Amino acid sequence: MGVRDEIMAGGKRGIGIHELEGSPWIKIGKVFDIEKIKLLHELDQGEAEVIILAKEKEINQVLIDERVARMQAKVLGLNVIGTLGLLLKAKKQGLLSSVKPSIDKILESGIWIKEDIAKGILKDAGEE
Repeated sequence: MGVRDEIMAGGKRGIGIHELEGSPWIKIGKVFDIEKIKLLHELDQGEAEVIILAKEKEINQVLIDERVARMQAKVLGLNVIGTLGLLLKAKKQGLLSSVKPSIDKILESGIWIKEDIAKGILKDAGEE
């Protein structure tokens, strides 16, 4: 619920709103033991909930971009992929023809991406 709340806080023009509302395959889960979220107090609510929910539902892979949350998820035995890694994977599987427009849209929305990471993804995608 924390991730949904973070997305919705961006307002109707925020990034991810259209995708969240228009994707019936997205399931919103609720953490059973909310006390466990306090154990990950150094993380934002959304990232902590993703990690705890994954552990509760025995899901082994999570989508997390924030560095500290990624490290914590890995410590807890989860496989982690980030947004850019997911875009690259989608291109390699033929689901996207190009990752650059998506990266440009992310940047235009005000989300910061480390330049060398973006360049590395574009290189791996054959788009440099």
